[in-house]
Amino acid sequence: MNSRPFIHTHERLAQVLRDARERSGMTQEQLAQETGAELQFIVDLELSHPRAEIGLAMNVLEAVGVRARSIPSYPTWMFGDDGRLKNKGARRWLAPSKHGLTGDM
Repeated sequence: MNSRPFIHTHERLAQVLRDARERSGMTQEQLAQETGAELQFIVDLELSHPRAEIGLAMNVLEAVGVRARSIPSYPTWMFGDDGRLKNKGARRWLAPSKHGLTGDM
């Protein structure tokens, strides 16, 4: 199952990764082997340790079906954990006629 969650902090990245890995039925060891990452890297990501290896972190997320979204330049309150807009008020704020965007990001 692929998802596109809103990831805006290393804490959120850790939560998304851990949840997706558990849903996929993979162990941390299996995920490390699948991605070529060190086991300690996977452990650190899931414990929300900020790290500089963003490219490797994105590979690890993709291995469990997560394609992270870019951080939008709109207020984070507008988006739910799944990256979709929370309510119609936010959709109106992002109306195509005003910003050239659709509400279903």
